[in-house]
Amino acid sequence: MHEQINRDEDCSFVAQEVIKMRSVMSLLVKERIALGDDEPILVNNFFIPRRRPTRKPVAALSPTVDSVFRPRVVARV
Repeated sequence: MHEQINRDEDCSFVAQEVIKMRSVMSLLVKERIALGDDEPILVNNFFIPRRRPTRKPVAALSPTVDSVFRPRVVARV
C-alpha cells in the first residue's frame, strides 16, 4: 500500500483488505480471551526486509574531443 501511495496510485482496495484483516484479528483475539488464554503474544522482531531498490541505468558518458579525434591504430596487411 505504501508503494502504491508513493507512486500516486489508488490503494483503496488494499486499504479495505487491511481493515478487514484487522477486524478478523480483533475477533480472533476476543475469542482467544474468551477461551481463557490471556498470555501476551511476544514478537521478537518487527523488521521486515524490503526489496532492493531497482537500479537506475547509468547514463552513457558523452564522447570527449580527445576520444573522437584521436588517431586510430589500424593493422596493415
